[in-house]
Amino acid sequence: MQTGPDKPNNYGLLIICVLIVLFSLFMMIRIRKRIYRGQARRQLSASERINERYDSSARQMHSQMGELMAELADLARQVNGQLDTRMARLEILLRQADETLARLDAVEGKLTDDKSQKSDNSGKHPPQNASSDWQPPRNPLLNSPLHREVISLAEAGEKAIDIAHKLGRPIGEIELILSLHGKNKNSSKN
Repeated sequence: MQTGPDKPNNYGLLIICVLIVLFSLFMMIRIRKRIYRGQARRQLSASERINERYDSSARQMHSQMGELMAELADLARQVNGQLDTRMARLEILLRQADETLARLDAVEGKLTDDKSQKSDNSGKHPPQNASSDWQPPRNPLLNSPLHREVISLAEAGEKAIDIAHKLGRPIGEIELILSLHGKNKNSSKN
């Protein structure tokens, strides 16, 4: 072989051609793989495609349900805390009410004993320790402005429900005030 100035070097050209052919083969293989994958996806049955979509939405729903459950647990803890607090308050109020009832029963017992002693000793001298002017201790709440207003309205012939509406208070509270002051709530409802 002759190489000279008039004959070009064919080796360089041959190497370039081989590289172009190899690159073309590589690209064709790659394109075929993409086409095959696309066909495989298209060939999935309708149920398989639905399952793929369902799996992704199921995972998403599962994570949302977890978040909701965590929020619900927090809310339950808060509600339980509030209920415990209110139960403690109710227990204190019940204890106070029981103590007050016991004191009222004791006072009522003393009044009954004093009246029976007075009736038994009507011809005799009263005992030294008995006081005819004895009054049960007055509750300062019974003389509050609200109580006075309720009593005055009841004495004016107002019904308990009308008093409650006028004063903007619950009817149960008005009836309780009337019963504490010895006013018959049935007669005030006429």
